[in-house]
Amino acid sequence: MKAFLWLVLLGILGVCFYYILLSMKPDESRMIAIAFGNSTDDAVEMHVEMSMTMADMDVYPYMDDAGGTDWARWAKDHYVVIDDAGNQVDFARRMKSSLISERDTRGLEGGFLVGSVPKDTHYTFTYIPVVGEPEKFEYEFTSPTEDTGRTRFSFQPVK
Repeated sequence: MKAFLWLVLLGILGVCFYYILLSMKPDESRMIAIAFGNSTDDAVEMHVEMSMTMADMDVYPYMDDAGGTDWARWAKDHYVVIDDAGNQVDFARRMKSSLISERDTRGLEGGFLVGSVPKDTHYTFTYIPVVGEPEKFEYEFTSPTEDTGRTRFSFQPVK
């Protein structure tokens, strides 16, 4: 009798676990860390953390014969930050950031993209992992009027 009760209990737990798994949906968003700082009267620097995976994706079309990468062109195609007037932010790649500490990245970053944005301006940031592929992620923000420090933002898939 005890074995039968245990079998029924395990069956009920199995069915519950099955329905819990069915109800779970995978999170398709991408988390990207951004920091704003080093502000002047009218602009603020925007530092975007690139993981090693992001920095290695789709890099070959941007390489020259000597093996160097045109990071400015790569960033313009993969990290598209555009204001409401259609102006795109130009990024330069740096290996270190004055706004994001190495302690926060745990040494897993592939560098940082740094650009300057006017304060209190609305932007749409589109992250494109591989140019020409349909997978894209977006996040809308308004540039801050003061330094903010590092925050991880959730970029939602573009449908």
